[in-house]
Amino acid sequence: MLTINHYKDFDLVYGTEIQEQLPSSIQSTKEEIPTRVINNNHIHQFVYCKLCNKPCCIYSKYTLDEEEKIDLQLLIDNIVYNCGSPLIPEEHVFFDKVFIKQKITCRSPVEACYFSCKRIPTTIICFYCGEKDGLLVPEEELSNNLSFLRNM
Repeated sequence: MLTINHYKDFDLVYGTEIQEQLPSSIQSTKEEIPTRVINNNHIHQFVYCKLCNKPCCIYSKYTLDEEEKIDLQLLIDNIVYNCGSPLIPEEHVFFDKVFIKQKITCRSPVEACYFSCKRIPTTIICFYCGEKDGLLVPEEELSNNLSFLRNM
């Protein structure tokens, strides 16, 4: 039987002062995503958290061909995704090509890029909870003015 002794004996450490090293704020907020990828023009797909049902944006700087789009959709269809989880396993061909924010949680609001995405159709949802039911409906005149502004 193999035993690994990676802990110190209790008698040696009892009563000693402990110094915990916490990551700096720069390290704790750093995403493992290349610069300039988090952008509404780089959204290729959405994946929905199984716990909170909020959409999470899938980003890539690269243009995905039809086969890659199908592969990405198959990957999404065959996983159970939760906010903050990695999407792509290290051994997958998309590992350095497709990214998702991992510093978000179910308590985080919906990503702002979701609302400004033009590549993929989105639905109107609550920024805080992601629900699409029970939202206030804007007056028709206000909606028309907003559509006019979007087309500018």
